[in-house]
Amino acid sequence: LDFALIITYLQSGVEILALTITKATITGAIINTILNAFLIYKIALMGAVIATMISYFVVWLIITYDTNKAMNL
Repeated sequence: LDFALIITYLQSGVEILALTITKATITGAIINTILNAFLIYKIALMGAVIATMISYFVVWLIITYDTNKAMNL
């Protein structure tokens, strides 16, 4: 019985993690695309670098926030 509860708990955690990663990835991709459209036009290659850095940071923030919320930290 205890083993079944552990497996159920782990499965729900994996589902939450998968949803978090999906939400973060889609949000990051949208932000990256929008920023690339503006920044590449303005400052060329450095604009792409800045857009990618910002989108990665946003992805990290979303994953960190959702993980802390799921773990009740």
